[in-house]
Amino acid sequence: MRKIKDIKKYLWIILLISGIILIISVFTPVSFSISPISGSEYYVWMWGLSYSNSEFSGIIFSFILLSDPLLIMIPMVILNIIISLVVLVTSITLIVIGNRIRTGRIIIKDKENHIIKLAVIMIMAPIIYVIVTIIFGNMYYDYFGIIGDFKLWEGSSNPGFAFFGPFIGGTLAISVAVASKKMIPVKLVNFTQEKKEIITNTPIQPVTNTLIKPITNRALNFKKYIWIIVLIGGIITIISFFTPAFYVNLLQVEEYFWMWGLHYGNITGYGANFSLIPLENPFIYMIPIFLAGIFPALLIIISSIMLIVIANGIRNGISDLIYYENRIIGYGITLISASVIFIISISITMNNFIEYLLYGFGDGITLDIWDIYQPGFAVIGPFIGGVLAIIGGIASKTIKPGEKPNSIQEMKNYITKMPRENKMGKFNYCPECGQELFHKEYKFCSNCGFELRI
Repeated sequence: MRKIKDIKKYLWIILLISGIILIISVFTPVSFSISPISGSEYYVWMWGLSYSNSEFSGIIFSFILLSDPLLIMIPMVILNIIISLVVLVTSITLIVIGNRIRTGRIIIKDKENHIIKLAVIMIMAPIIYVIVTIIFGNMYYDYFGIIGDFKLWEGSSNPGFAFFGPFIGGTLAISVAVASKKMIPVKLVNFTQEKKEIITNTPIQPVTNTLIKPITNRALNFKKYIWIIVLIGGIITIISFFTPAFYVNLLQVEEYFWMWGLHYGNITGYGANFSLIPLENPFIYMIPIFLAGIFPALLIIISSIMLIVIANGIRNGISDLIYYENRIIGYGITLISASVIFIISISITMNNFIEYLLYGFGDGITLDIWDIYQPGFAVIGPFIGGVLAIIGGIASKTIKPGEKPNSIQEMKNYITKMPRENKMGKFNYCPECGQELFHKEYKFCSNCGFELRI
C-alpha cells in the first residue's frame, strides 16, 4: 500500500502566512526616514500615527487627527484609516479561513473565488494609499504655494513594510487560490498484489501447486523526471520578476527600474528614494513607460506560477505530463515573447523620454536606452525559464517511457499422490470374521459377506 501525499490539503499554511504578513504590515510604518548626518528618525504609519526622534526635539509620538491638522488633510487621513481597516479586516478574514480549512470545518474549494477577491483588495490597498496621499499632498503644496510636486518618498525617505506587505500577502493568497483551482486532491491509492494458487493435474504429475508472482522489470524512465526542468524554469522566472529589468550604476548615480513599475534612485549627496513610475512626472512620458512594462510583467508572473503548479502536480502524480505538453510549451513561448515585447516597448518609450530630457542641450545628440542602462535579470530570466519549459515540453513529446514487458516467474511445489496397493501373500484374512481368503481377487468374504476393499 502506498500513499501519495496530497499537497492541496496544506495550502492553508500559505494562506495563514499571507494573513499574518498582512496583519503585521498594518502595525509597521508605511514610510520612514533616517538621516545619517543628523541622526534624526521619522516614521509614519498608514493610519495616521507618526514617530520622530531628533537631537533637538527628542522623541515625539503624534496622531495626525489629534494634533490640530489642517482641514485639507483630514480627508486624506480618514481615507488612509479606511484603507488600513480594510487591510486589517482582510488579514483577519484570511487567517480565519486558513484556520477553518486546517480544522476541516470548510474546504478550500468553496473559498477559492473569495480568496482571490480578498487578495486583489490587498494588492490594490497600497496603490490606492499612494494615489490618495500624492493627490492630497499636491493640494497641500498648492494651498501653501510651494513650488514643485509632492513626492511621497523623496530624499532619505523610503517605503516601509506597510507598503510592501499587502503586495506579498496578496500574491501568496492568489497563489493559494490558483493552485487550489489547478490541483486535484489525491486520495489514498492502494496498490495490491494478488497471489494465485493454481492446481493442475497431469498424467505424470497428478497434483501440482503453482505459485505465480508477477514481477515488473522496468528500465530507467527519464520522462518521469522532466517535471524538474519545468519546475526550474518556473522558479528562475519568478525570481527574475522581483529583480530590476534595467539599471545604471555609474560614478555617483544609481538607478534601478523594475518591469512592474517600481523605481529606485540614489545620487550621492541627494539621498535615495523609491517611487512608482506611473506616479512620477511628467505623466505623459511616465504612463507609457509603465504600460510598456506592466503587461509583460503580468504575462511573466502568471506563466511562471502555472509552470510551477503544473510541475508540482506532475511530481506528486496528480497530473499526467502527457496532457500538459502543449501547455508547457505554450507557457515557455509566452515567457520569451513577453520579454521580447518588453524590450521593444521599453526601448520606444524610454527613448522618447530621453529625447525629451535632452531637448535644448544641442542638436545631433542621440542616446538609446541601452547606451545608458544595462539589462537586468528580469529581462534575461524569462528567456532562460521559457527555453527550459520548451525543452521540457518537447522532451516529453519525443522521449518514450523506457519499459519492458512484464515477466512471470513460476515457483512450483510438486505434490504427488500415488495409489496404495494391497500386497497380499498366500493367505489373507477377512477383517470382520477372520475367515481365510485364498485369492486376492475376492470382493466379498465367503463366510460373512463383508465387502473387501482392496
